[in-house]
Amino acid sequence: MEIGIDARLINQTGVGRYTRNLYDQISRIDNSNHYQLLKPDISWHSIKEQLYFPIWLFNKKIDLVHFTYFSFPVFCPKKFILTIHDLIPWHYATGKASTLPGFVYFVKQFFYKIILWIGARRASKIIAVSESTKKDIIKTLHINPDKIEVVYEGVDKNLQKKSAVNFPRNFILYVGNAYPHKNLERLLQAYAAFCKKNNGINLPKLVLAGPDDYFYKLIKKQVLNLNLEDLVIFTGSIKDSQLNFLYENAKGFITASVSEGFGLPGLEAMSFGCPIACSDIGIFKEIYADIPRYFNPKKIEDIQKALFWMINLSDEKRRQLKVSAKNRAKIFSWEKCAKKTIRIYESCHSL
Repeated sequence: MEIGIDARLINQTGVGRYTRNLYDQISRIDNSNHYQLLKPDISWHSIKEQLYFPIWLFNKKIDLVHFTYFSFPVFCPKKFILTIHDLIPWHYATGKASTLPGFVYFVKQFFYKIILWIGARRASKIIAVSESTKKDIIKTLHINPDKIEVVYEGVDKNLQKKSAVNFPRNFILYVGNAYPHKNLERLLQAYAAFCKKNNGINLPKLVLAGPDDYFYKLIKKQVLNLNLEDLVIFTGSIKDSQLNFLYENAKGFITASVSEGFGLPGLEAMSFGCPIACSDIGIFKEIYADIPRYFNPKKIEDIQKALFWMINLSDEKRRQLKVSAKNRAKIFSWEKCAKKTIRIYESCHSL
């Protein structure tokens, strides 16, 4: 079978990491099928994607296309499967989550829902990255559960490469973008209250590792308003080898997201034995189990308590958490992800 994998986002974070690791493992494991990375000069979320991409695909000798992101041509002429990482844009339809003018944003949001709704129905199979995402797809898009396969992600082996970073050793870590659902505003408010209560004594820095984009610029303004400019460090985009250092040396990893599709940074932190504090949302409980210290992401005081917990862990408790976290992280691997995805490809061949 000739299988094409949509690789237009392969150099990005998030979906790019998913696509890279999936393709690397599949090409290593599967000797029965042939794979092509599809990288046409066609942007996602574009008119060209809808008008020209179907023609481009029609001329390719492919039996099955795997769209690793929800953005796909609705008139795709080939049999295809669709990976849905989450439905966050569906549930967070707010102009605050976009750099676009209000009217343009809501038009784009409208077409996002149409494309996703059509894609979910036309796809031979849907891959959901978690049970939580699967439940959301069933509830929101009213898709037959038998059509949806849950395939967990894994920890990138490139994170094992080391490179030193010039950071203070006493820090708490957040990794990810600064979109509104990440709830960084409340995290910063909780951190400010935490610093005030500690009276400036031996305070851990808060390291925010993510791209220096529009959303992080808003967070930087909040840091200035809270007088935290000497305590919060922005890394900008960061290499995997530098992430290795951060995960390995952080006092703890924290995320206050109100919604997620999987939560890969937390799993990566666990693979290094880093203590975790996170929102008490279903997806984190599904992936992280009983390893983290959970908190209500909408209550600043609760986040603050989690920060106190993180820096006051005894050496013995840290050792215990390190072992438990590493063991939990071993359950998830890109090899497992690839093997299950290959089975899905082959099940589509007869459909």
